[in-house]
Amino acid sequence: MSSDRGWLYSALTFFLLVVAAGFLTLIIEFIPENIAQASALHAARQGNVRISPSPILREAAAAHPIYYLMTVSNLGEEADTFNLSISGNLWPTTVLAADTVTKVATTGELAAGGQFALVVQIDVPSNAARGVRDTVRVYAISATDASVRDAAFIATTSLGLAADLPFSEDFPANTLNATRWLRNDGPAIVNTDAASEPSAPFSVNFDGADKGGDLIESQPINLSRKRDVILQFAYERGGNGNQPEPADDFFVDYYNVDGEWLPLLALPGAGPKMSNFASEAVLLPHDAYHSSLRLRFRNVATPGPFDDWYLDNVRVLEITPGKIPFQSYPLILLGIFALSR
Repeated sequence: MSSDRGWLYSALTFFLLVVAAGFLTLIIEFIPENIAQASALHAARQGNVRISPSPILREAAAAHPIYYLMTVSNLGEEADTFNLSISGNLWPTTVLAADTVTKVATTGELAAGGQFALVVQIDVPSNAARGVRDTVRVYAISATDASVRDAAFIATTSLGLAADLPFSEDFPANTLNATRWLRNDGPAIVNTDAASEPSAPFSVNFDGADKGGDLIESQPINLSRKRDVILQFAYERGGNGNQPEPADDFFVDYYNVDGEWLPLLALPGAGPKMSNFASEAVLLPHDAYHSSLRLRFRNVATPGPFDDWYLDNVRVLEITPGKIPFQSYPLILLGIFALSR
């Protein structure tokens, strides 16, 4: 009898071990699958909100605010409300509604697929020297599930203090003024090689040495709350230097309110060699009216001492609407009147 019981006990033990091993195998196979599913579900849930664009890298004048237009999007399948917050900043930063006046801390309820427009205002301190940068993260976090969140990154670099109107540059010395001209690639050279400079003896010489073209970029110019502003400048193609050829053109660009460099004017290299300066006057477009307008003059040339252009008498002036303050200069209308943003 005892031997029968021993056999039965052994058989039962073996059976329980087999069952236990099978159960553990199921657990081992099942748990990772569910962990993966849960992780995927959690990741998908986290992705139910987006704040954009990101990253944003901009430059702005000191002592002035800069505004970043952003959008919070509900990418989930249900309505949700998202709280708005910021972190990491040193400069004063405010989250505003799209009217740029009302402070906001939440999107309010957004339907599935809904969007909320907001503006981040960053006040660049007056003592923020050129090149100093501040960063901030802007968060959108679900009010019902804090794991559902997204963050946008903004970096703002100070350009130093902006010039006020009128902006006037006659290039009185044989080097560029480093306060007025923040960038000089090529480089462009201030010299006496032009013919009949309007403000003798110097002008800025653009050619192909050493990079196949030169570029200079102005300091910020404050056009906030301005309108009817023109850029006026004098130029000479060839002068006492080398004659530009077709496609060896001269360009003027401007830095708009959205932080983009856009073309303002192009002068063709194809044309007669000039022995006197000509003048251009351009009415600035509506998106140029902000506190950090910049101007960029550049040329395209054959690498080497070729394809000379000369620049002098740069002016940025506010004019009486509908009136041209000079008759001998053509006025090129490239924009519409608008208040600054």
